[in-house]
This record gives sequence, structure tokens and C-alpha cells, in this order.
Amino acid sequence: MQKERNIGEILIVNDVAATAGMETNNVDGYISSMNTGEAVVVSPAGVVVDATGTLPAQFKIGTKLTDGTIQWTDLIDAASIKSIYTKRYAAATLQKDYIGYNGTSGDIDVINSNMYYIRLYIQDNDGYTFNSQKVKWGVYTSDASATQAEIAYGLTASLIGNLSREPEKLKSGIDVISVNRVNSGTSTATSGGAVTVTKGSKYVSIAGTGADAGKYNGDAATIVAGDYIRFGHATTTTYPVYKVARVVSGGGATTMVVELDIAYQGTSEAIAAANVGVVPIADIGDFGIVLSGTAYSYDPPKFGYMLPRWETTIQDFGDTTVTNSVSTDEGNGDWRWVKELEQQFLGNEGNYYRAQVPSPTFRSEVTTSGQYAVIVIEHEDVMTGNLGNTEKSLKQTYIACVKGDGTTYSDANTGLGTTLNAYLTAYSGIKSNGVTIATEIDA
Repeated sequence: MQKERNIGEILIVNDVAATAGMETNNVDGYISSMNTGEAVVVSPAGVVVDATGTLPAQFKIGTKLTDGTIQWTDLIDAASIKSIYTKRYAAATLQKDYIGYNGTSGDIDVINSNMYYIRLYIQDNDGYTFNSQKVKWGVYTSDASATQAEIAYGLTASLIGNLSREPEKLKSGIDVISVNRVNSGTSTATSGGAVTVTKGSKYVSIAGTGADAGKYNGDAATIVAGDYIRFGHATTTTYPVYKVARVVSGGGATTMVVELDIAYQGTSEAIAAANVGVVPIADIGDFGIVLSGTAYSYDPPKFGYMLPRWETTIQDFGDTTVTNSVSTDEGNGDWRWVKELEQQFLGNEGNYYRAQVPSPTFRSEVTTSGQYAVIVIEHEDVMTGNLGNTEKSLKQTYIACVKGDGTTYSDANTGLGTTLNAYLTAYSGIKSNGVTIATEIDA
């Protein structure tokens, strides 16, 4: 939830064209013809501001909603604006750690009759668990003739089993931390038809396009027990691999069904043959375990925008290394964050009971999977109290702009970015990051 200083508000603006000829005219005559999500800046009397003319000392910003009405900000006194900052869209990233082989180098150090121990220190980010430390683990004891393959299998199976009891997994089927193996071995693409996988199932069907079901390397070889299948890409070694425990049935002219050694951890889908590779027994290389983050379930206001973080540690692994490949970052302007903020600020419009059961219907102008640049205007609402003293209330106006170059941002007369840049020029005391706002929105 976003912190508020006294009050906050948000407008959602779309990447659309500006309506021509509005400048210096009253906005009422143009509302019906404006595009949904189009932004407009007006004076207190409703006259559309011309960025190239005289700027009114006070203004409001509006955007046209899907129901045809205009949502207006509070009246903003230009002299009371503290800052106007624009932050371009930045995609979120999810944590990814490797133990052993990391797609380029490394391996799992083989130690006979040894207990390997992985601990994941979960950094919870909600109000119920902030003062606790959750630790998930994976453990495997190798035998007297250990191999990387058996160690990687044992630890992966242990981690999957331990993480399967997480509330998010039980509630929504989401593996907040998914666990897979990677291998340095050379693979070649399957050459038959689509490969169908089902999350949580060990069984994979491999169709043919003639007599090549279960074939790979341009039909030169057939999948057998002991081979490893690389899902998602034919050759890239950062994609997960699974061992073929046995060929159940079929092959050639009949769809082949194989059983994997570990249930498939990815999304249920049919994968094109060109995106599935086979590492034959003779070419199996070094192993690694990859831990990949997945966003928590999202259903605001009950379940907001949260991404997982954890620390991966290993014990009694010899010379094995941990590679922190990608860190979690919420980015900027992710549609889930914008939608959560939109619902939060509906409380300032009188919709106080946003988490009641059953859930009420909320107004939402946010596009699922949309990418938003964000403009933040911090300004003061100044009024005189009963005793003649001056009261100041700090407000934040957020404007979430769908990334793009629509003229509603850049029109020379009425563009939102153009107009705000004109105020920055006219009022030199306003702090900013010194950018051309319309350009930042498109960046």
C-alpha cells in the first residue's frame, strides 16, 4: 500500500490522440468527443489551458473515464507545487539463484556419503510475518558412489516437497519459489510434433508429424530412458531439464508418452517441438539447481502487488557456489501496482470499505498487463483557519500514463506533458528531474 500524506489521488491516462482545437475553449463542449483516457488541463472556470499562452495560476487535470465522464483532480495552485517528477516505465524483475552450474560455468561438487543442506531464508513482506524468519530447506545425503545427477535430483525433490506446503501453493497453486535443474550438456531439438506437459504431472506426450514421435536431432535419434529433456528452448542451458525415467508407450508413428523423474514444475501447455531439446545420456554435463521467483496471487485489496525475496545459503557443498543471477525489483508502473493504488485512493472518494466480503465492485481504468509511466505532483492545499492562521495540507497527485507517444501527452497546445513542462518553466521553484515529460512517458 502506498503511503499517503494527508490525501492522494490518481488519474489513469491512455496513449491516445488529443482532441483538436480545445485550447482556450470551455471543456464542456468537447467531453463527448474526447477519447477514453484522454487527459486535459483546465482553469478553475473549465477553460482548456493553452501551453503556449498565459497559464492560469490554478488548474485541474482531468481524464475521460470509460463511462464517458471526466475524473478531475483537486484544484492545484501552481505556486503551491513543491515538485513534479516523472518516472518512466520499468519492468519488474524476479529473483533467480543458481546452485552449482549457472548456465555458463560451475557444478555441484561431488562428495560421497555427505549431507548436502540448502536453506532459503524467506523475506516476508506482509504485515503478519514481518517480525518472523521463515526458513525453507532442501537436504540430501549422497551414497558411496555419488554423482552430480543424483545429488541434483535429491535436492530438487526435497525442495519441491518442502515448498509444496506453502500457503500460496495451497491457496492458489502458485510456486512462489519454483525449483528446477539445469545442465551444461549439449541438446538438440525434437523433430516431431508438439510436446504436451501438465503442471504437477510426470507424464509427457510427444506427438509426431508422421513417423517421428519421440525423435530428435532431425529424426536421427529417439528418446530413451536416461536422456534429459530440456523444456522451453532447444539448446539454451539456463532452461530446466528433466530425466526420462522410462518410455511408457509409443514412438515413431504413434504419440510417445514418457515418464519424468520429477513432476513437471512449469505451466501446463503444448510446447512446439523446436523449443524442446534432448540431452542424450552420453552428453550429460554439469548440474545446477535454479530457484526462480514468481509473483504472489493478485486480488486487491485483499492480496496486493507482492514479489518474493529470499536468501539462498548452502552447507557442506564443498566448492559449489551460489550465483545470485537476478534480484527482485518491483520496477515502476507495473499495472498491478497502479491498480492497487487506484483502489486505495477510491477511499478518498468515499469508498471506505474496500476489503469487505463479498468484495464490492470497483471502478478501474487500468489495463491488465499495461505499462505505465508515472507523474507525481506534490502540492499544498493552503487555507486560512478560524483564528486567521494558515493551514497547509500536503497532497500527492499521481498520473499513471500508458507508455507511448500519444498526442494527449505531447500536443503543442494541450498535451499533458507539454502543459506541465510549461508550468515548470514558468514557476522556477518547482523541483523536477529536468526531463521532457512526454518523452519520458514514451521511453
